Amino acid sequence: MAYFRQGVALQYLGRHADALAAFASGLAQDPKSLQLLVGMVEAAMKSPLRAASHETPDRHVKASVSHGKASRQKREKRQREREKRWKEGKIGT
Repeated sequence: MAYFRQGVALQYLGRHADALAAFASGLAQDPKSLQLLVGMVEAAMKSPLRAASHETPDRHVKASVSHGKASRQKREKRQREREKRWKEGKIGT
C-alpha cells in the first residue's frame, strides 16, 4: 500500500518516471496487486517516456493478468488433454 501511495503522490507532482519506479517496486513485492498494476499503467500512459518507448503498457498488463481465470482454465484444459492421452496409452509408456 505504501508503494501505491508513493506512486500516486509522485504522479500528482508530475514525476511520472518516479511514479513508475514506485509502482514497479510495489509489484516486485506483490505481483498480483491490481491496484499497483493499474497505477503503473496510468503512470506509463501519462509519462513523457511513453513516446520514447516502443513497448506499450498493455503488454505488461496482459503478462501480469495472465494468472487470472482464463489462464487457470487453459491449464485445466491442458491437464485434461494430458490425462486423456495418458489413458489412451499415447504417453507414459
